[in-house]
Amino acid sequence: MKRVFIIALVVLLALGFLFQFIFTWHRSDDKTMEATIEKGELVWINKAAVGAWFLGMKMPALSSIEPNDIVYYAYPEDFDSPMYEKQRMISRVAGCPGDRIFIRGKILHVNGEDMGFPEKSKLGYRAMFNEDVDVQELLNHYDLDQAESVIDSLGIYEVPLTEDMSDSLQKDPNVNYVRLIKQVRGGANRVFPKSPYRSWSEDDFGPLEIPKAGDIIELNYRNYDIYRNIIVQFEGHDVIKHKGEIHIDGKKSNSYTIKKNYYFLLDDNRDRYFDSREFGFVPEEYILGKVIGAE
Repeated sequence: MKRVFIIALVVLLALGFLFQFIFTWHRSDDKTMEATIEKGELVWINKAAVGAWFLGMKMPALSSIEPNDIVYYAYPEDFDSPMYEKQRMISRVAGCPGDRIFIRGKILHVNGEDMGFPEKSKLGYRAMFNEDVDVQELLNHYDLDQAESVIDSLGIYEVPLTEDMSDSLQKDPNVNYVRLIKQVRGGANRVFPKSPYRSWSEDDFGPLEIPKAGDIIELNYRNYDIYRNIIVQFEGHDVIKHKGEIHIDGKKSNSYTIKKNYYFLLDDNRDRYFDSREFGFVPEEYILGKVIGAE
């Protein structure tokens, strides 16, 4: 009996160690990473790859965070909760510290290179169905549960599609047309940094340099909104902007030295997203693991 108890205790301790420092799992609760990760799928995460949190400290990482890694991270605009209570999210790494990124016509460019799209990514399309078609039946047939009616009487819908899904719809005789949607610039309050000096859109974004530790940035009223959360929320300074001047910890400042590394993340469901185009940079310590599988 004593032997069984000891074995059981060792197993429990081993499992506790495994899930504290090595692995964890997360149930995908939204559609932002479809069709790479579907809503409801169980996602397995390697915490040791980026360094697990323990007693309020981040352990050393076993590997670096690379472009295109799918990562598990804490929501960066939850400023009030401790790390263990912050909302957990999953996105793909689009930009690493020091990278220069921009998006044109939905296509991500990193350091001047066209990165294309992830294999199973979804883009927003507008589809028009023929008048005599039962639209709901057709949507169900193609499993298009994210379709949103634009002009219901004309059978016009907006729907996120993979490339294969788009090809199938365009070949369907019940579909009049399928057209890729591209958002133009002009919605200053729609995307990060939500500034009157940046009229970016989710499809026409940047250029933007991802801050890395040691960078010295010029600081002015035009780029203040880009760096405010970094300086105040993530690196702990008091900032006041007044009459075109910026004061950090009571001192007038025209520059700032970045203390940490940051990342820019994108969702694979590019038009049904909640990613860095919404909330901006993600500090390295907020990245809690790498996704290693889903089922």
